[in-house]
Amino acid sequence: MLHNARGDSVDAFQIVIGGDALKGKTLRLGILYGVVGSGKCTLTLTQTVGGREVVTTPPINYNGSALDVVFFDVTNARDGDTFIVNSKSIEGGAHVAGITFDSAAAEKVPKMAEPKGVVRTLYHAPLELGGLFADNGVLQRDMVLPVWGWDDPGTVVTVTFAGQKVEATADDKGRWTAELQPLKASKTPKELVVSTEDETIKKQNILVGDVWLCAGQSNMEMHFSAPFLPRMPTDKPDFVKPAEWPGIRHIRIEGGGAEFPQSRLPELNKSDYEWRVCDDETYKQFTAVGFFFAYTVSKEVDVPIGLINVSMGNTDIVVSMGNTDIVSWLAPEGIESVKAEAPEGVFNFSGGSGLFHGRVAPIAGSGIKGMLWYQGERNGGQGDSYFWKMKALIHGWREAWGRDDIPFYYVQLPSFTGGGSGWAPTRGAQRMALTIPHTGMAVLTDAGDNEAEWPANLHPRNKYTVGQRLALWALAKDYGKTDLVYSGPLFKAAEFKDGKAIVSFDHVGSGLMAAKKVDTTSIDPPKPVVEVVGFEIAAADKQWHPAKARIDGGKAILSADAVNEPVAVRYLYTMNTDHGTLYNQEGLPACPFRTDDW
Repeated sequence: MLHNARGDSVDAFQIVIGGDALKGKTLRLGILYGVVGSGKCTLTLTQTVGGREVVTTPPINYNGSALDVVFFDVTNARDGDTFIVNSKSIEGGAHVAGITFDSAAAEKVPKMAEPKGVVRTLYHAPLELGGLFADNGVLQRDMVLPVWGWDDPGTVVTVTFAGQKVEATADDKGRWTAELQPLKASKTPKELVVSTEDETIKKQNILVGDVWLCAGQSNMEMHFSAPFLPRMPTDKPDFVKPAEWPGIRHIRIEGGGAEFPQSRLPELNKSDYEWRVCDDETYKQFTAVGFFFAYTVSKEVDVPIGLINVSMGNTDIVVSMGNTDIVSWLAPEGIESVKAEAPEGVFNFSGGSGLFHGRVAPIAGSGIKGMLWYQGERNGGQGDSYFWKMKALIHGWREAWGRDDIPFYYVQLPSFTGGGSGWAPTRGAQRMALTIPHTGMAVLTDAGDNEAEWPANLHPRNKYTVGQRLALWALAKDYGKTDLVYSGPLFKAAEFKDGKAIVSFDHVGSGLMAAKKVDTTSIDPPKPVVEVVGFEIAAADKQWHPAKARIDGGKAILSADAVNEPVAVRYLYTMNTDHGTLYNQEGLPACPFRTDDW
């Protein structure tokens, strides 16, 4: 049931397009509504184009105390096309009331539609610049840089920046894309000007540097004043002075998922799409992992760093989340390309690519240096299948950007409260993802927060170590610091002879050592200890026993009194990894592993 402005009960509201003035243009249709009563209800838009119906059910807020709005972008609407909105109650007595239709930049604002009424309006698109291009932003250096937006089809748009002036023409859907030639890094603020014959848009204080996309769930989302969980915010070391780093900029992209790939950023939060310059107050709303990554890079490389934060807490890498909106991060192209390689059943799930469509697709193809990913807690029990989902995600995102070599650096699940193997199989899947080209992994076996109470123990407050270890990969692989030791020891091979297991590693740096941090929340380097703890070996009976370990250069030699002929070895194959003591001498922890497939 719906109510119009006079309070009459009606079955539906309808807009009918009159004439072909919208042909070749983009119409933004806005629906302002309020929900009255208690319970839940739906709001459905049915678009009829050329006799074909397209039905969309957007997420709506059940808030009887305020109005809300949903938007639809309609292209190539023609004479006779209709848009019908109706609603039904799901539970309780809630129903939508007081719907108003509007269209962006209409010459005349349409009146509220009466039941089965007709609203006719001509639409002329205003000059529009993609939401990513805002005041205080950072543009990616050293690559052809797309700048995009919308206007009437055929409109010539001029983009002026840093001495360049380039033109683009809006296509038949109203989108235009101009390409700036590669720019050099610059901390000198510049003005970005976009203009047509009739309109001009100016964006101020734009820098040129490196832009990193930050994605994942709540541990990437966490900032320095996070009020949404107890025992937070994130810690910040006293020696980090945010005001000294104005070249670090941050933009937060919010909004829910979408059923189809979106070209614009979610409209409901458009006012939030602003780059924030790092200072002693603004940094508190930055992704903490991203901030410490940018801080570590900036100390070594004198270029501005922009962070695009698309993270969303409590999101699965792939499926819809309970009764909430679709929240999948996967791009459909990634699923299809990896499906043939993956074991049967890995991609048998319901739900769509909601968050990719809503938050990532609108900025796909933008100028970025690389991607940072911290996710997996919600998939912690999925084991090897998580590798295939990561591979699909990475492939899909790279395909969306049209670049198969975009660096993708991610965080392995940290130590967590509990017994048994727990997240160990999924950590193994994350280690396997290092076989994907241009990837890197920050190991956090020593950076959990297991002494905290739930849910703080799921959100370790030491994000300095996370950002720092991600930055080591970037500095070594992308910033020319080739002599840098950027990873802890990674399993290479195991040899079994004379009652011992001899394990060799890659990334031993200056050599292996036994060490331990004073506290897992500490950012101080680990201190040497006597024993290497965390190894287990097993014989053919498949019974695991703690192993004594002796370091010999870049190898660990293992034995156990109860195992005469070992055939398998594993390290930190447990939920809680705080007890592990194997590091390289550069202070980076060894990654958990197993050699068996039992």
